[in-house]
Amino acid sequence: MSTCLRFPLPVVLIQLMVLVASGQDSGALRNLNSKVESLDRITMMHYNNGELRQALTYQIRAAELLSDFLAETDSVYLARIQVLATISDQLGEFGQAENYYAYIIEKVQKSPLNNSRFYCRILNDLGRLQTDFGKNDEAELNLMTAAQLYHTNSWQPDADYGIILNNLGLLFSKKGDFLEAREFYKRALQLTNESDLYSNTLAILLDNLGQVCRALGEYEKAVDHYKKALEGFLRTAGVSSSRYASTLNNLGLVYADLGLYSKAERSYLAALEVFQENDAITDQAITLSNLGMLCSTFGSFTKAVNYWEQAQELLDTTAGEFSDLVATTFNNLANVNEKMGNYSRAEEYLLKALELFKTSSIVDSSSIGIVLNNLGLVNASMNNLNKAEDLYLESLAIKRRTSGFESSAVASTLKNLSSLHSLHHRDYAKAEMYALQALEIRRKLHGESSSDYLYGLEDLRFLYQRMGSSKQLSAKLIEVPLKIVDNMLANMPIMSTQEKSDYLSHEEYIFKYWKSFYAWAYLHQPLVSRHYYNLELGVKSMILRSNTDMRNVIESKDDTTIRSSYERWLSLSQSLAKNPEIVNSGSSKYVGIGVNVKMSNDTMIITGIMENGPSATTSLTVGDRVLSVDGIQVAAVGMPLSEIIRMLKGSENTTVKLSVEDASHTSNREITITRSVVDSKSERTKKIEEAEQLEKQLSRASEEFMESLIRSKWEKVRDELSEDEASIEFSSFQYIDSLGNWTDSTLYTALILRSGDTCPRMVTLFEQRQLDALTEMETDDRQRIALLYRGAIPVAEQTTNYGNELYDLVWAPLEEHLQGVSKIHFSPSGSLHQISFSALTISEDSLLMDRYELNRVGSTAAITFEREERPPSDVVLFGGMDYSMDTTQLQNLAQNISTKNIRSRGVPVDLSRGNEEWSDLPGTRQEVEGITRIAQDAGVRTTAYLGEEAIEERYKNLGGKNSPTILHIATHGFFFPDPEKKQADRRLNGFLEDRPNVYKVSDDPMNRSGILFSGANASWTGNEPTTAENGILTAREATYVPLINTELVVLSACQTGLGEIKGSEGVFGLQRAFKAAGAEYLLMSLWKVPDQETAEFMESFYGQYLSNHTIPDSYHHAQRVMRDKYPNDPYKWAGFVLMR
Repeated sequence: MSTCLRFPLPVVLIQLMVLVASGQDSGALRNLNSKVESLDRITMMHYNNGELRQALTYQIRAAELLSDFLAETDSVYLARIQVLATISDQLGEFGQAENYYAYIIEKVQKSPLNNSRFYCRILNDLGRLQTDFGKNDEAELNLMTAAQLYHTNSWQPDADYGIILNNLGLLFSKKGDFLEAREFYKRALQLTNESDLYSNTLAILLDNLGQVCRALGEYEKAVDHYKKALEGFLRTAGVSSSRYASTLNNLGLVYADLGLYSKAERSYLAALEVFQENDAITDQAITLSNLGMLCSTFGSFTKAVNYWEQAQELLDTTAGEFSDLVATTFNNLANVNEKMGNYSRAEEYLLKALELFKTSSIVDSSSIGIVLNNLGLVNASMNNLNKAEDLYLESLAIKRRTSGFESSAVASTLKNLSSLHSLHHRDYAKAEMYALQALEIRRKLHGESSSDYLYGLEDLRFLYQRMGSSKQLSAKLIEVPLKIVDNMLANMPIMSTQEKSDYLSHEEYIFKYWKSFYAWAYLHQPLVSRHYYNLELGVKSMILRSNTDMRNVIESKDDTTIRSSYERWLSLSQSLAKNPEIVNSGSSKYVGIGVNVKMSNDTMIITGIMENGPSATTSLTVGDRVLSVDGIQVAAVGMPLSEIIRMLKGSENTTVKLSVEDASHTSNREITITRSVVDSKSERTKKIEEAEQLEKQLSRASEEFMESLIRSKWEKVRDELSEDEASIEFSSFQYIDSLGNWTDSTLYTALILRSGDTCPRMVTLFEQRQLDALTEMETDDRQRIALLYRGAIPVAEQTTNYGNELYDLVWAPLEEHLQGVSKIHFSPSGSLHQISFSALTISEDSLLMDRYELNRVGSTAAITFEREERPPSDVVLFGGMDYSMDTTQLQNLAQNISTKNIRSRGVPVDLSRGNEEWSDLPGTRQEVEGITRIAQDAGVRTTAYLGEEAIEERYKNLGGKNSPTILHIATHGFFFPDPEKKQADRRLNGFLEDRPNVYKVSDDPMNRSGILFSGANASWTGNEPTTAENGILTAREATYVPLINTELVVLSACQTGLGEIKGSEGVFGLQRAFKAAGAEYLLMSLWKVPDQETAEFMESFYGQYLSNHTIPDSYHHAQRVMRDKYPNDPYKWAGFVLMR
C-alpha cells in the first residue's frame, strides 16, 4: 500500500509558536502566548506518548483561547486549526479533519494568505486526506493547486514541493494511471535526499516508486527501490517498525513476480512476524493473502486457502472497514477454485469481489480489470465463450488505460485471449497475434529465463502444435521444459516435502505434454532427443533427490544449531510417521469459549472441552445440554447448530451466559464464561507444522544443498560410458495427439545413449494396455512368474507364449541399437519398475542376463556421480523374528534399549485392524546365521539380532552415525495396492467385524508398505503395546531413520521392491524409503521368493561381496549361480533386483 506524506505535527507547532511570539508586544498577548505555550507542551507530551485524544483536547482549548484575541483569518489562528485537523486525521476522524481543512481554505481564500506557503500546505494535506477517501477529483484539484502555487510565485522547488509531488503520485497510482504516477514520484525523488528535514521522506518515496514500477512490470527497478527504502527505514524506524515490514512485504511481491520464490517467502514471513508483534491487523491480512498466492503458485491449494481464511478472519474484526482487502481475498479464493475446477464457486467469489471493488471509495480501476479477466477465464472454462471474450476485452481496455500497453497484467489477458481463439474459436491467426504480443511483453519485463516467459513459450508451442506448424520445432521452444525444471530446482530449497509434491503435481502436466511432443518431434528432428533425455534426467525422482541431497549435507555438518534442528525434525517426523491421521489444516484460531459440540434431538450437547480454553476453568462438563445462550432459548426450537455456535463466539474479553442441563437431566445451572482467543489446533497438527518449518529451515541452511540442485545433462552421462556400455532411460507418459488433445493411452519409449553418440536414440515401445494384458493375469504369483519368465509350472492349454511376448514388447525393439554392448545402465519408468529385466526370455535357452550385465538405477545420472564404493567394515543383520512374542516381553526388552527417536504407540489411527497373524520364518534364522559366518570369516564386524532380540527398537537405534556399512533384514515384507473406495468406506466404520487388515487401506502408499520385526503380531491383531514400538516398520517410518554410513540395504523379504507408481517420482514404497534414508544400494524383491532359495541367493551374494568384489558384480554372480541351479524356475531367484 502506497504512503502519503504529511507535514509533521511538531513542525506545525514550532511554526505556530514563532507566529505567536512575533505578534504585537502587549501584556495580554504575552499572557496568551504563555498559556498557549503551556498547552502546546502538554499537547506534545501526550502526542509523543501516542495519546492523541488527550492531545486533541488540549489543542481545542488552545484554539478557543486564540479565538478571543485573533481574527478568523489570522494566520496564527488558522495554523492552530491546522493542528486540530492533523490530530483528527491521525485519530481516524477523517470527516472532522476534512471540515477543519475546508474551514482553513475558506478563510485563507479571503485573506492575503491565499498565495502563501501555509495555504500550499493546507491544500496538500486536504488533497492527501481526500485521496485516502477516494475523492479523487477533489484531491487532484487541491494537490494541483498546491503545486501551481510554486509556479505562480516562482518558489524554488524544495522538500515541501517533493511532498506534494509524492501525494500526486499516490493519487494517480490509486486512479490506476501508473505512468503518470511514476513521473510524479521521480520528480519528487530529485528534490529529496538523506539530509532532508523529514528523514522518512526518502524511504517513503522509494517504497512508493517501487510499487509503481512493479505495477508497470519494471521488476528489477522495483527491487532496487525497495532495497534502498529498507535501508532508509532501517535507519529511521528500525526493523521492528511496520514501515520496514510493509516494504519487506512489497519486496516479496516483486520476488514472486520474478519467480524468486525462496526470497519471496522469506520476505513475507519476516514482514508477518513484525506485523504480529505490532498487532497490525490489516497488514497481517495483506501478508497472509500474499503467502496464500505464493502457495497457489506451487499448487499447494489447501495451504493457500488456509492463509486466505486466516486473512479473512482478521478482516472480519475490522467491521467491514477494508472492503478492498476483503474483495482481494474473494478474488484469490476464486483463482484457487478455478484451478481446482470449481467454476461456479469461483464465479460466485469473483462477482462478490467485483461488487466490492466497484462500490469501494478507495480502490483503483486496475483491480476491477483483474477481476474481469478472471471472470473471463471462468466463463471460458464453463464454455460461455462470447461472454468470456467480452470480459477479456473489457479487462484489457482497463489494464491498458491504467498500467500502459506493456504490463504483466496486460500480458495475462492477452494470453487468455490467445487461448480462447485457439481452443474454442479455432481462429489461429488471432490466437498467434495475441500470444506473440503477450510473449514480447513478458520478455521485456521478466527476461527469457523467467517462469512467465517460459510459460508464454509453452502456450505458443501448444498453439503451433494445434496449427500443425513447423514453428513448434524451433530451438527456443524445444528447450522450454528444461528451463522450467531449472527454475523448479532453484525454488525447491524453500519447500517442505509436501510443498514439493504439490509443486511437482502442479507442473507435471507440462512435462507430459513435452514428452509426448518430443516423441512425435523425434521423427522429424532427431536432435530433440537431447532435450528429451535431459528432461528425464531432470524430473525423475526430483523430490527424492532434493530431499536426499539436503539430508546428506546436513549430516556432514558440525554446526550444533543445525544439528539440533535436524535431530528435532527427525524426531518429529518419526513420531508423525508412526501415527498418521487425517488432519484438518484449516484455520484454528477464533474468539469463543473453547468447546466441541454436536446436535442431538434438537439440543446442542457439549462433547469436549479444550484444554487451556476459557471453559476449562468453569463448571461446564462433557455431556451438558445447552438450553439457552444469553437468555435466548436454543434447545428444542429448531435453531441450526451454526447459529448457536455464532452466538457463542464474539469479541475477546466479553462474556456469554449459558443455561445448561446436566447429562442425567437432573439439574440445571447458569454458567458465565469470558470469551478469549481459542487455538483449536491439535498437538499433532502443531507437530506437523513445526516439522515442516524445520525441514524448510534446514534446506535453506545448506548453501551446498542449494548448489547441488543442478540438472544433469545427457552429455555428461554419455562421456562416462565406455564403448561396450549403454544407458537407457525408459519414459512413460499420457499420450497427446497431434492437435494437443489428451488421449486415454499411456505410451512407453526408451532413450538409448552410447559412447560417442551425437544425440540419444529414441525407440517407441508400447502402450500401457499392452503391458497390462500380459502382466495383470488372474492367477497366483507362482504361476504368473512362470508364464512371464519361462517358469517350470505347466499351464494347461497354454496358447500364448507370455515370455516371448514380454520380451518382444519391452526389449526386442532396442536390440538393433545395442550391437557390441555388454553392459547396460537402465532406469525404469511406470510399470517397468515391476519387471525383472534379467529374466526376460530371449530364446528357449537364453535370458537377457546372459547377453548383458544389467544395472538398474533410479536415474542414469547415477553413473556420473563421483564416488567410490566403501568397503564393508561392519554388518548388522536381523532375522528369525518371533512375531508372536507377547507385549509384556516386548516392552521389557524395549525399555533396555536407548533410542533418540520419540517413541509413539499405536497403529495409525486412520486405519482399521484385521485379525490374521504372520507365521514365523525359520529359514531367516538360518540365512542370517550363514551370512554371519561368511562375514566373520572375512573379518567384517558383525552384529546379528535373532528371535526376541530382533525388535524394532534395535533397528531404529541404528539411525545416524550408528548406521552400518551393510544392513540386512530377513523377515516378512508387505505392500498393499491402492484400496478401492468401498474398502475406504468400510475403514470409516470401525465396528465392522470383517474389516480388512490394518495396512491395506491407508491413503498413503508409504503406510501400505513395510517390514515386520519381533512382536508384530500383537499390534497386527489389535493388541497394541503401550511402552514399546509395535514391530511394524512402515516405509514412511523408515524414511526418517538416517542411514548415512550405509552402502547397502538388503531387504530379504517378500515384495519389498513393490510400491505405488507416482509419475516421475517412481515407486512409493520401501525402496523410496531406504533411498531417502541414505542407502546407496538397495537389494529387494518383486515377489514372494521362497524361504530356502532366498537364503541360498543371499549366501551366494555375500560370499562374493565379502571377498573384495563390488556390490553389482556380487549381485550378478548370485544371479548366475541361482540361474544355473534353477534354470527353469526364475520364481526362485529372479525376483531379487538391485537398485542404485
